[in-house]
Amino acid sequence: MPTKRSAQRSDAGFPVAVVIEHDPDDSSEYRWSAYCPALPTCFSEGRTREEALTNVREVLATYHDLLSEQLAEKDVVLVGALA
Repeated sequence: MPTKRSAQRSDAGFPVAVVIEHDPDDSSEYRWSAYCPALPTCFSEGRTREEALTNVREVLATYHDLLSEQLAEKDVVLVGALA
C-alpha cells in the first residue's frame, strides 16, 4: 500500500511527522488511517484523508495536554529537534 509522508503541525505548536495511508480494499467505512511514528499511541482513522488528519490532530492535542499536565512540576529542558 503506498504511503504519502506529510509533516503536520500539531495544536501543540511543534512539527510532528504523520503518516497517512489509504486502503481502498478495507471493508469498513474508515479507509484512511493516520499515525505518528514517533508517538506510537497517537493514531486515528477517517472516512476521508481530511477526516483522518483532523482526527489525528485531536489525538496529538490530547496527548500534548496530558503530557503537559504530567510534566508541569518537572524540570524540563528542550534540547532541540531530531533530524
